[in-house]
Amino acid sequence: VVMQIAASILLARMLGAHITGVFAFGLLVFPPFRFLCEFGLGSALVEKPLLSNGDIQLAISRSTILALVTAVAWLICIRLLAALMNQQQYVSALNCFALVLLCLPLQTICASLLIKHLDQKYLQVSSLVAYAGGYMAIGVYGATHDWGVWSLVLGFVAQNVIATVMLLLHARLELTLKFRGDASF
Repeated sequence: VVMQIAASILLARMLGAHITGVFAFGLLVFPPFRFLCEFGLGSALVEKPLLSNGDIQLAISRSTILALVTAVAWLICIRLLAALMNQQQYVSALNCFALVLLCLPLQTICASLLIKHLDQKYLQVSSLVAYAGGYMAIGVYGATHDWGVWSLVLGFVAQNVIATVMLLLHARLELTLKFRGDASF
């Protein structure tokens, strides 16, 4: 929390209200898309008493499809919202949020497995390292080198990519898609 407050204040001072406002707009619109992308599949894995590799593969497959559909919906909606708010010059930067949506299936499934195995410590460490690497490193570097809104967007994307890779390596998922099976989770 302290790191988030410090980074937010530092980046807002370096980039100015307009740039941080554009990014905040993206973050404000993002949660419904994130919700649709995850759709409770991670929670279902945590709650299922006996979990098989088939269950995990089925959850990855379904959440990957949801992520692809949600990312396309994001690209369409953000273009419309940017036009409505007369901010078309930021559409390409805000389109990058779709990359985060594509990270969410693996991130969600891995986090759910770690929660199921009560490995909360690694979840917190990965979150901290990802935030430091994304916002604190890339975001601040970009802000000091006049990247504008891209410093925040690339920091956000980097944070999610770092978290996804760390969680994936720690959870050691078998990345095989499976589209048929018991849908009882």
